[in-house]
Amino acid sequence: MGFPVSSAPDRSGTGHARHGGDRSNTTRSYVSGISQASSTSSLTTCDLVSQWRQFLRAQAAGIVAVDFLHVDTVLLKRLYVLVFIEHGTRRMHLCGVTANPTGEWTVQQARNLALTLGEGFGDIRFLIRDRGSNFTASFDAVFQAAGTRILRTAVQARV
Repeated sequence: MGFPVSSAPDRSGTGHARHGGDRSNTTRSYVSGISQASSTSSLTTCDLVSQWRQFLRAQAAGIVAVDFLHVDTVLLKRLYVLVFIEHGTRRMHLCGVTANPTGEWTVQQARNLALTLGEGFGDIRFLIRDRGSNFTASFDAVFQAAGTRILRTAVQARV
């Protein structure tokens, strides 16, 4: 889900275009499936950014992001590193390095993270990941078993 957005001319004198899904007195924005109602008739882009920042600060302790990074060696070999980042503490977990990451390998690294974090693994409320083929349904199931909601990033268009 994303923000329902349509633009209307600025009539508030603030210099910002009005954004909202409809033109009624209640504009709804959706942040991670949580509906929040605003009693104002218009939301500016600055308002939306401010609301998103407020949401992230409130939820930061329960947000973890995961992705692969790659390292090119002196011998021109490419290695892939699976990294988890806790947003609340900004702590990074380097979970494994491999030349050929597979879905099964990624699932095992998720299980290893669960063992490393112990009870703290259950505190993860949101896992942000991309739509890469290495993140399989089994990978998601490791986190969903602890009550974590999986958030996939948007598909990126080629430039």
